[in-house]
Amino acid sequence: QGANNQSFVPSENGEYAVLVEQNSCSDTSECILISSLGISKINLNNISINPNPATDNITIDLGEMNESGIVKIYELSGKLIKEENFEATNFVNLNVSNFSKGLYLIEIDVLTAKKIFKVLKD
Repeated sequence: QGANNQSFVPSENGEYAVLVEQNSCSDTSECILISSLGISKINLNNISINPNPATDNITIDLGEMNESGIVKIYELSGKLIKEENFEATNFVNLNVSNFSKGLYLIEIDVLTAKKIFKVLKD
């Protein structure tokens, strides 16, 4: 009600439509469902990576988060060497047996939250 600008940002979940009126004519768009507002803030502080140092496999324990996201592994130079999506899970297992020995950065990206860990490959 009362929104008459060219763009509109809803402040609460619901169904929204556009009503356009000109002279004696009017038309209404299809309703669009907005249901993603109010998502709780993601806490990445309870994530653990084991073992560290790693040899062949790394297990990322996401705790009780149970969200979907992306894990990226970078060399210290910043080169991306592995990327893996995960879907609503508590654990992500990564095979690093073909990686050279050294230090790597593991970035975990869930919704709007991101955290980077250092992992040593033996």
